[in-house]
Amino acid sequence: MASSAGLSGFARIPQLGPRAVAERDAILKNPGFGATISDQMVEIDLDPAKGWHGARAIPYGPIALDPAAAVLRNAQ
Repeated sequence: MASSAGLSGFARIPQLGPRAVAERDAILKNPGFGATISDQMVEIDLDPAKGWHGARAIPYGPIALDPAAAVLRNAQ
């Protein structure tokens, strides 16, 4: 799938089925907190040598999480 770099430096991978313009405009008039889920999300890589890099806006989907992540171990 093609991507494009936006003004913010994020690569953008287009959503296959974005919301209709009228639906998006209605949501943006009064989005409310937690009432609407975006059709895109951001991924950014972190490397000790490079720091934060590879920022991209991608279609909404599952998040990969290492089973040994501290958030899982500390939530017991």
